[in-house]
Amino acid sequence: MNQDLFNVIKITASLDPVAKTASFVSTGIAVAGYESATAYVYLGTAAANSLASGKKWVFTLEECATDTDGSYTTVATADIIGAAANSLTVDATTEDNLIYAIGYKGTLEYIRVRCAATGSPGSTPMAIFFALGNARHATTGQTAFA
Repeated sequence: MNQDLFNVIKITASLDPVAKTASFVSTGIAVAGYESATAYVYLGTAAANSLASGKKWVFTLEECATDTDGSYTTVATADIIGAAANSLTVDATTEDNLIYAIGYKGTLEYIRVRCAATGSPGSTPMAIFFALGNARHATTGQTAFA
């Protein structure tokens, strides 16, 4: 390999690894200064019998001009890459233990992931992080991830 990925992306945690049982929103991430962003939802093994047709997690990407909780709105489908209609549904145990990606090509400064729990899906370990790329100004690389 002779290409440098280390100095051209920034990985930022939006939800530290934790078992979730109810709806939540991840921390908003500032994307100003970058030309590309992708949210990654990392799901662990869900509790037994916790995912089925009526028991599910639904993830959507939200955006905002300022990092104010009540100001976030759902990202338009036209600004989403890789997820159909800005909705990622996990409703079967065959869909856990995976990493899902939702790409963003909108223009607002902050993005986050909203997760809706439907039908009491049970304890599911998960983490959410963002990869930011194509920085407008050169960076010096990362030694720690924030």
